[in-house]
Amino acid sequence: MDDRSAQVGWSDAQWNRVRQAVSEEAQRARIAASFLHVFGPLPPSTEVVPSEILSPSLAPADAKARDDSHHPVFITEHERATQRRESALTMFSQAIQTSNATNAKDALEELLDLTPHAEQSLSVEPSATARLTEASGIVTLTQQQLREDDLASALSLFRRAANQVARLEDWSIFNGQTRFDAPAANGFDHHPRVIPPGFHLDPGERPTRYETPNQVALRLAKTNPGGLGLLGAAGGTVQCAIAPLIRGHADPPSPPYDPEQLVVSIVTAVTELQGHGYFAPYACILSRDPYVWLHTPIQGSMVMPKDRVEPLLGRPIVHAGVLDDRPWRQDQPAGVIISTSGDPLDLVVAVDVTPEFLQVDKEGRYIFRVFERFTPRVKDPAAIVRIEYLPLNGTVAANEHEQSKHEADKKTNGASEGTQSGAPADHKR
Repeated sequence: MDDRSAQVGWSDAQWNRVRQAVSEEAQRARIAASFLHVFGPLPPSTEVVPSEILSPSLAPADAKARDDSHHPVFITEHERATQRRESALTMFSQAIQTSNATNAKDALEELLDLTPHAEQSLSVEPSATARLTEASGIVTLTQQQLREDDLASALSLFRRAANQVARLEDWSIFNGQTRFDAPAANGFDHHPRVIPPGFHLDPGERPTRYETPNQVALRLAKTNPGGLGLLGAAGGTVQCAIAPLIRGHADPPSPPYDPEQLVVSIVTAVTELQGHGYFAPYACILSRDPYVWLHTPIQGSMVMPKDRVEPLLGRPIVHAGVLDDRPWRQDQPAGVIISTSGDPLDLVVAVDVTPEFLQVDKEGRYIFRVFERFTPRVKDPAAIVRIEYLPLNGTVAANEHEQSKHEADKKTNGASEGTQSGAPADHKR
């Protein structure tokens, strides 16, 4: 117990009770940590950890984007080896054209020496690092609440704060440590749906003064793909064409979108992961609408679409509310499928969710905070596939338009019939 904690007046047993309540609540509320390997804890002073990016990997940054950025980005060891191999190949071609046997022999030996390292070996980028993100929330206790024998009020407030910190952790893991297309480029204070009052999310990865959003994304793709979030770092994308069914003609109501398309999108994502050598178990995390659709029985049966895909995944489908709280993509369904075999990504928790006493304010209230320091590490983006749910040629809007038109016609016809039936009575009067 440090000097500041001693000012509270709690015994070691009371502090341990509060810490245990905070830890248990955070474990219950976490989603990403339920399927990611957790690495830690680390020394409290840790600010940067190795990214451990596998090379070669399928980072979501292509050559054209790098050429358009006009900005020096991180060059991986695999790219350096590839450049050396291409240089040796050019030297070998020039030596052959000039009939220089000595240069040709030297270039060929260098080429043969570089080829296995550039194309066959698997290594970890030694220079890539990831900065830690801190999520925190303030807890305020009065002297009366502080002196309760059972600490009932204090435990309730600390549990709620731990729940919110765990939610901020999930939001950052799925959506990225910093959003480059959001109004607040350096944080999330402009998004009350994401950050409740009294809480703060300090992203470790921030754009520099002269970086454009595209340059920041390219830099993170090279040095810390986890900073882009699981959605942004995904090495593959599957688009699900959501073709709406005819509504209003089924009892019970049909799901708003074709369940076959939902199943096909997940199966396609799994086959793409298998094509890159990543197998079950898979974690399938969806936003609200796709999750509801997959748990809605298919018309005329008690079978749900999820019953057809969960055996393939190896674990139940999970709903993550943080995928719905994306202010820049409101009401746009999304999902992500991840292979957890082979340790392609993990969650570094330098400091787990814990309470800390800060000070006594001028009104005599005791100010605490609940905080955590963490960062997700995406070692190989090829182990992640993003699912985008997109309308098929505007059929959703067309279907809604037809429904509205049909309802308007019914109202018009009903009003006309009522007018005609009432006309003779008025005439008699």
